[in-house]
Amino acid sequence: MLHSPRVSSHRHFVNTKEGDDAELHCNYKSTTISKVVWTKNKELLHINNSDKYTTTNETKGEHHASNVLLIKNVEKGDLGDYECEVQNSIGKGHVKIHLVYIPEPPKFDRYDIVGDTITTHWTIKSLKPLNEVMLNYQKSGDRNWMSEKPVHSEKSKEHSGIWKIQHKLSLDAGTWNARVKAKNADGWSDYSELEKIIVSPKQIIQKAGIHGTSSAVSIYQLSSAVCLTSLLLSTLRL
Repeated sequence: MLHSPRVSSHRHFVNTKEGDDAELHCNYKSTTISKVVWTKNKELLHINNSDKYTTTNETKGEHHASNVLLIKNVEKGDLGDYECEVQNSIGKGHVKIHLVYIPEPPKFDRYDIVGDTITTHWTIKSLKPLNEVMLNYQKSGDRNWMSEKPVHSEKSKEHSGIWKIQHKLSLDAGTWNARVKAKNADGWSDYSELEKIIVSPKQIIQKAGIHGTSSAVSIYQLSSAVCLTSLLLSTLRL
């Protein structure tokens, strides 16, 4: 069945720094012969015979392909909103990609729950060191956000420019929303997508139950000691 191109990108923000080369990936599916056009801030890019830009097109499978725009020796003037438009005989599709010096919006990895303590894990891409990270959270239904500044961050050893963030929160039972943004020397990133954290009453009860068992054991041990003392005193009197 013929249809207009379906266009996407796995990174809508691409962090870079001055002097580096940057790659913008435009993935598309088209059932007929297609033409790819790139624009920057809504102006057509003239790529042929350019010292600044080159493009390559890679076939990924039947009807699937990827067009990569390479921006060489990035300068501040290269930052902005790029758009990849794919055209075929049925119609056209497009995707927007932002080239930035600020960090990319953080990506949520997972959260771990132990009792009422929740550890959130995030990944942030920034070629420059991070200066600050802000975590906002709120209980579903509330209007106000609470904020904390995660301090645990480390640069991934495998990939340059990737930072791992962990932060612990103490939350009561319910559904919570969380989001993160990050700052480097060039400014703040956009917020991450809103993530939901669900803390069930059962998890809180389980933690309380562990503490309750410990208390019961302590009381039992104390009662046993009192009984043993009473028995010894009775024996001495005899």
